[in-house]
Amino acid sequence: MSSGIHFYPINSEPPDFSKRSDPFLQDLEFIYQTLLENHPGVYNQLDPLFLTEMKENFTIAQKALASTSFEKEKAKILQKFGDHFQDNHLGVGYNLIQNESPSRSHQISLFSIQELKRGCQWITIPSFQPPDDQIEALNQIINALPMFREQSVIFDLRGNGGGNSAWGETLLEALFGKTYAEQCLTKLNWNQSVDWRASQENVEHVKNFISSMKMHFGENHPAVKWAEKIYEGINTAFLSGALYYSEKTTDAKAPPVVDAVNPVNGKVIAIIDKQCGSATLDFLDQLKVMKSDLILVGETTKADSVYMEVRVISLPSSKGKLAFPIKVYRNRPRGHNVPHTPDIHYPNLSDTVKLQNYVSLLIEN
Repeated sequence: MSSGIHFYPINSEPPDFSKRSDPFLQDLEFIYQTLLENHPGVYNQLDPLFLTEMKENFTIAQKALASTSFEKEKAKILQKFGDHFQDNHLGVGYNLIQNESPSRSHQISLFSIQELKRGCQWITIPSFQPPDDQIEALNQIINALPMFREQSVIFDLRGNGGGNSAWGETLLEALFGKTYAEQCLTKLNWNQSVDWRASQENVEHVKNFISSMKMHFGENHPAVKWAEKIYEGINTAFLSGALYYSEKTTDAKAPPVVDAVNPVNGKVIAIIDKQCGSATLDFLDQLKVMKSDLILVGETTKADSVYMEVRVISLPSSKGKLAFPIKVYRNRPRGHNVPHTPDIHYPNLSDTVKLQNYVSLLIEN
């Protein structure tokens, strides 16, 4: 007797999901096939259980869908399927289910510089994916940072869920100077590489974000050159039938000696919370190597896996979306699903005035 469970070969012709009578079953099978064809974990020898567990959880979800006729329950089943990957960069979301978590009142939506007191600058960075109407404000912060090297600098990262890590690197180069920052980043990344899953859809995704890079950073910014290099590499890999395009993040053969002088003499503090994730965690990794006496204040951050660069696509039912990563880090200094923990735990992050008063006292000591 047939179990009704279908596993599609990775290189087979994609099934016609529209023939399924249940739109949520259509979505489940579409998600499974999409991950087979595009996720870097499928062939990752360092993650041998990825494919096995995905198949097992597909089976569980398929059976669960058959046991209920309620749409909200079906949506939760598919969300749970996404949660099984234990990856903040992979998830299934439906507009049938309202977010039951209240918004954090301390979340700040505007990029800004505030002189907390003489010789102390409070820099609010609520995202590394600024909306178009705030790119100018972020660039003003970048232009001002070199003037604060003799002052105390507090990066308020509350609510910053990530975005484009190129913004973080640009901020660090502005504060610490290009030469010193580049030497520190090379030391951090010298043994690290990135494998991009080579597929037709991933190639198109990379191609599309080149134009976004140009709009945000300008034609000649290193981030644009990097994106063009990735597109050329992943496209060549795909056309040759390779599973991955391997990107070396640095050409260093051994950890370099950082001989440039650190120009920042003031204290540097980062305010973190449990909403911080993705590119924000990368920024903290980099900030730590720039400033060994960095102080983290607040809550433990989210953790992120070594799978990165998220694509978001609509599901066949048109009721929800799938988000998933398309590259995997090799030898990342911070491990798989490892968060940043505060040096000083500060519980009441919603009260900005009290938090700033506390930080002012911290700087004096």
